[in-house]
Amino acid sequence: MYVASVALNDFRNYRSASVALSPTVNLLVGANGQGKSNLLEAIGLLSVGKSVRGALDADMVRWGTEGSRIACELTGASVARLEMQIQPGQRKQVCVDGAALPSLSDLVGIVRTVHFAPDVIDQQFRSPSGRRRMVDILISQIEHPYLEALKRYRKIVHQVNMLYKQPEPSASEMDAWERQLAAVAVEVVRRRMGLLGRLQDAVQAHFVSLFGLGSLELRMRMTLPVDGTDDAVEACAESLHQSRPQAIKVGFLTRGAHRDRFEVLLDGHPVEAHASQGQVKGAYFAWKLAEGDAIEELTGARPLWLVDDPFSEMDRRRALRLLEVFIDRGQVILTTARDSDLDLETRGFARWQVHDGTIEHIA
Repeated sequence: MYVASVALNDFRNYRSASVALSPTVNLLVGANGQGKSNLLEAIGLLSVGKSVRGALDADMVRWGTEGSRIACELTGASVARLEMQIQPGQRKQVCVDGAALPSLSDLVGIVRTVHFAPDVIDQQFRSPSGRRRMVDILISQIEHPYLEALKRYRKIVHQVNMLYKQPEPSASEMDAWERQLAAVAVEVVRRRMGLLGRLQDAVQAHFVSLFGLGSLELRMRMTLPVDGTDDAVEACAESLHQSRPQAIKVGFLTRGAHRDRFEVLLDGHPVEAHASQGQVKGAYFAWKLAEGDAIEELTGARPLWLVDDPFSEMDRRRALRLLEVFIDRGQVILTTARDSDLDLETRGFARWQVHDGTIEHIA
């Protein structure tokens, strides 16, 4: 499956633009601030329904207009066309082959993507909670039941927190909701544990291949006693019961899958506190490459790679090594403001010039 074309109307700095994409490597070149990242963001929206930048809907609508539209044509997929309408203050409207989707979550998994974005390194990858969000997005793209479980879990968390805020919450009602929470938490955490086990070896291999020696370890610190035994739900419910006095005191759950921490350790130390900027970036790249491996292994299909300005602040040798990684990985859309020293024009990639919200093919 690949994205054959993308059309944008009033999205970010694009008034109206369309591009027909190659099924292999596509390079978007141009100076910073011209709209390269915006195109990747638009495609990402049609993949996971939300901006990888964490942008609000109003941020993605061109100034002075009421709404924006994104559409893409797919080849080799179960559907042929996806379309999204964004109007600030309203729910996003998504159509698949002309039929409206009842829920935005139904979009997830149609176009599976791995999205590299420099903003995400500081916004998400440097924090344990941000990495939890990255894990949730990845599993949701692979297993739709996980996304449904995550939605149920969040609703139960909201209900339990509302109970804890009441002046005299009912003990029996809290028991019932905490048990429901424990059951869904076990399902969510076990799926996360399974994925993390798959990512570990691939992350280490990619990190060494790209950036030399170093031990990169992924670790999940759980707040509930989830294991592989049959009584895991009972154990988690008991843990929630024990933490209830503190939770009532502060007014929210202090344990649960939503409070689990995902750590990335470089030679045994947290990357956000002890690694250099280059090492953090290398760890992030290794994580994202491992995401692509997991999607291909578990679904039998390659993801679409959305790679935003990966070569900035990288020496030529490592930049070329990273570039080689993306060759023969299926469809890649890669942005860069750097061209001359990497000889990108000689590699036979489809190339596009982006300037002030316009996209032109470079012959």
